[in-house]
Amino acid sequence: SGSADFNLEDIKATAKASFDVDLRTVDTGIAMRNQDMRTNYLETDQYPRATFTLHRIVSADHEELLPEQTVNLVAEGEFTVHGVSKVYQIPITLTYTPAASNPEAGERLYGGKGDVVSVTAEWSVRLADHGVVRPSFLFMRLAEEQHVSVAFALTDQLP
Repeated sequence: SGSADFNLEDIKATAKASFDVDLRTVDTGIAMRNQDMRTNYLETDQYPRATFTLHRIVSADHEELLPEQTVNLVAEGEFTVHGVSKVYQIPITLTYTPAASNPEAGERLYGGKGDVVSVTAEWSVRLADHGVVRPSFLFMRLAEEQHVSVAFALTDQLP
């Protein structure tokens, strides 16, 4: 879940955005491994969520986020997982689709009918930087650095 307050005419002036993920929903594809990851490594009973809070937009390849266009930017913010926060600069892609140009708007998830900003981001996280012990079992090996990839859509009008 999350929220953002975009200034579409000056995207670098955007100052508010935060998102969180319920880590108790982590799915590795194997039920037993899911439970082990959640309980022994992510410790989701104590640290159930991963969060990102925007501090500032560092750079953007366009000043405005215009309808049907994409802006690539670098956002700086605090990513917290396993109770440990660290500041990251994260490349993010935003695409703005006004409801008026989207005839399928009413068929979206939860029936949102408003404008949509699609967000994608990818960055790497070192487990040790967040106090996560790396599994060392033969059948369950994780790289020290994990690739984080997120994609979601924000809308300004729910049903």
